[in-house]
Amino acid sequence: MEIISESHILDWNPDHPLRTVAKGYRIRDRNVEDGYTLVFAHGIGSNKEQWEPTMKALYRLSIKSAKSPQIREMWAIDCPNHGQAAILNDELLMRGGYNNHAFSWEEYIKIFRLFLTRNPKFNLNNHRLIGIGHSMGAVCLSLTQTYPENPNFEALILCEPMMAPTDLPRDHPAFKGPEAMSVYTLKRRDIWSSREAAQDLRSKSAYAKWDNEAFNAYLDYGLRDLPTAFYPDKTEGVTLACAKVQEAATYRDSITSRRAYEFLPALYSRLPVHIIWGEQSDLLALEVKERVSDTQYGRKPASVQRVKNAGHLVPQTEPSGLAEAIYLALSGRTTGTSGRL
Repeated sequence: MEIISESHILDWNPDHPLRTVAKGYRIRDRNVEDGYTLVFAHGIGSNKEQWEPTMKALYRLSIKSAKSPQIREMWAIDCPNHGQAAILNDELLMRGGYNNHAFSWEEYIKIFRLFLTRNPKFNLNNHRLIGIGHSMGAVCLSLTQTYPENPNFEALILCEPMMAPTDLPRDHPAFKGPEAMSVYTLKRRDIWSSREAAQDLRSKSAYAKWDNEAFNAYLDYGLRDLPTAFYPDKTEGVTLACAKVQEAATYRDSITSRRAYEFLPALYSRLPVHIIWGEQSDLLALEVKERVSDTQYGRKPASVQRVKNAGHLVPQTEPSGLAEAIYLALSGRTTGTSGRL
């Protein structure tokens, strides 16, 4: 099995000033026109290539037999201030409005709506679309369905969706994790002498459990060469592709995650929505997860699954387990939908 990929810079200026990079994947010499086209959205501090280990595992599962859910192609797209897109938008992101207190997740939502409904390079209108998102990306794919011209997904698969229940007070302990991430991000190291030197991140507890391929993808695409608009005077070494002020600002968008939570009952009634949680409740509190996927709270997802040995960073730590859960959702062979954790 040989997976080939191609990257595309997408620009909707002047309708939308922020550009992005989309990367498509398919198996060479394999044409499955009636198969699914999977569209992936990443979380905060990540990039589209973080999905590649999960994608490879999904392709392996899909070619096991003719009865397996067939995959036509896969696409992953960078949030405009993350990954390769952040490099394209470098100067613009430093201007007022994008470099202030919060970066709105709506900018990522717009990118997906434009990519799937007004794509200047290729038409996906006749594709059988499945949206797969992690964390912020799960929220953004969900909210594409709130607009009149929305992508025609057959189903959504949401991994650790970072939704904030509006029936919990703002000072509830359940929200401490995401809020702490903004503070931590601004304090973290963000310059290394080289990508080789950045391998030292592997010794940090935050990265110790990462899958090797996911970690290498982070080094390759989550870092960029200096200088940058944020560090114009530093000319040697590498820094974060998503500048830490941008990552922290993205964590501070407190509105979009709440809007997604309020929209959930309508979303569940419009199309199949499969929820995948990490077995461990680290960043997202158990109480938050139950409100998102528990039928006792009036939520009726198509299925709820948990990936063993994983916390919030499921794509980075357990890509094979995540691929199996996605595969089960695609094949309709999931069991148990109560959502009780």
